[in-house]
Amino acid sequence: MVMCIPAELPGQAPPTLQKAPAANIFSGTVTKIDGDTITVVRRPIGREAVTRLFVRDEQTVVEGMLKLRARVTVRFRPLDDGGFAAVHIIVR
Repeated sequence: MVMCIPAELPGQAPPTLQKAPAANIFSGTVTKIDGDTITVVRRPIGREAVTRLFVRDEQTVVEGMLKLRARVTVRFRPLDDGGFAAVHIIVR
């Protein structure tokens, strides 16, 4: 396998790879859809289930058909009140 790494140009900082913070992604199963909210539950093996309620608005991007019991990955941003706003929902 050949890997290409961009050369560092004089006077420029080396390139950095940026990934989305893992803390802002949540995957699980949709258990409730109400108007502008969606509830997602993740059940890790050997641990308690984790439930998150996400607020949706006109800027939320949804890829796929969102329905109950669908497996989803939600990219979100924290809200000032401690809640979460869904930015991007991918239905798997």
